[in-house]
Amino acid sequence: MNDAGSGFGASTRLARAGLLLVMASGGVLLAAPGTGSSEAGVSASAGPVVGWGSDAQGQATPPASVDGSAGTAIAIAAGWLHGCAIQAGTAHVVCWGNDWGGQATPPAEVDGTSGTAAAITAGDLHGCAIQAGTGNVVCWGDDGFGQATPPASVDGIAGTATAITAGGAHSCAIQAGTGNVVCWGDDSFGQSTPPAEVDGTLGTATAIDAGWAHGCAIQAGTGRVVCWGANQIEQEPPGTYTGQATPPPDVDGSLGTATAIAAGFEHSCAIQAQSGRVVCWGANGSGQATPPLSVDGTSGTATALALGDEHGCAIQSESARVVCWGQDGEGQSTPPAEVDGTSGTSIAIAAGGMHGLAIAASAAAPDADADGVPDAIDNCPFASNPAQEDTGGVGLASAPDGIGDACQCGDANDDGRVTGLDGALVKRAALGLAPFPGGVGDLPATQKCDVGGTAGCTGLDGTLVTRASLGLPPGISQVCAAATGP
Repeated sequence: MNDAGSGFGASTRLARAGLLLVMASGGVLLAAPGTGSSEAGVSASAGPVVGWGSDAQGQATPPASVDGSAGTAIAIAAGWLHGCAIQAGTAHVVCWGNDWGGQATPPAEVDGTSGTAAAITAGDLHGCAIQAGTGNVVCWGDDGFGQATPPASVDGIAGTATAITAGGAHSCAIQAGTGNVVCWGDDSFGQSTPPAEVDGTLGTATAIDAGWAHGCAIQAGTGRVVCWGANQIEQEPPGTYTGQATPPPDVDGSLGTATAIAAGFEHSCAIQAQSGRVVCWGANGSGQATPPLSVDGTSGTATALALGDEHGCAIQSESARVVCWGQDGEGQSTPPAEVDGTSGTSIAIAAGGMHGLAIAASAAAPDADADGVPDAIDNCPFASNPAQEDTGGVGLASAPDGIGDACQCGDANDDGRVTGLDGALVKRAALGLAPFPGGVGDLPATQKCDVGGTAGCTGLDGTLVTRASLGLPPGISQVCAAATGP
């Protein structure tokens, strides 16, 4: 391989192995890849962002606004030495880590000042987002190759986007309405020139991801993986290989198709549609193109993928735990207990140069009555009341008292308040008098009768309710079955 012609020579290897920056011919700093697809790191749920691996620039230490201390996230992206997230609740883009190119300083259009985001991605020294509400692509950070200047076809002037991804010094998007793949930035290896199969000429795309100098997409209608750009790799140790832009038959439509894709520095991976297994190709010097048994279909499959420089990560289908493989010199292939299944799992992942990010799955809050309202804020933890009705308290004109109607002890007629009528009804029912010939079992809300701790429904309870409705002691206690549970 000719270093001068390919650009993948010794200096680039140093950039990868030692995290050194190398001046490219255009005078722009090139570095190891950040491949944060807008697809892989998005979740329908929110959770705290967890990081691991190299943290020399703080890239694996998300801020309080998304780490669970003061906020959580619904989407994440990992660049070479930085990370970004969309904050849950606000949809603000929050970034951290190295900011040499301004890549960790999102603009007003998506940081909450004048707009928010629906999707994000992170490249080497730049980032992009899809602005919420408009669909416009907004980019920031290093723009030496035009990678942070999206074209009119997706920036809102002549079109918008539904998906976004950033690579080494280029970016790509799927245009809204057409499904065409549009790319911009460095095109030294053809990485900004998507092929006819996905650019709208012969086909379109449903998913995309950008590596350092190549890109891949899933073709709409067929599900086959199509790649373009750099396709020459350094193989250590030497041996046969498939280029990173040459997907294997398992996912190129010959023997199978794909549901998800990811592109790294010199390798690519996909989740095969037919089996759910992870399939990888390209450079494998650190084992980055050899996914483990837990996700390659042998003992498990995957639901999400993310690739970094020489490592990869996936969320295992069967357990939702994060599984990583490949180079582990900085711990980038060793996810922490919070997401590896030891003490928690994950709902979204992203991989940067030598670090990883995940959104941890938040443990479901206790909900004893299964009404969808966590016990901690449920006004009747043991009586299902999803609407949290609270008509009143003790007394005919009482205001809501924080105790839900479903568990207001003493409310025998189930009208939401404890009144003298409830007391009279309990007394008559205890004696089997009309309209309760069958006794207390005929009351509308027998489970709310006990106010004295007798574990039943007696005349004494009726007396206590009557006195309480008049404001007389000793009052009533929340000891009925509806309030205390079984």
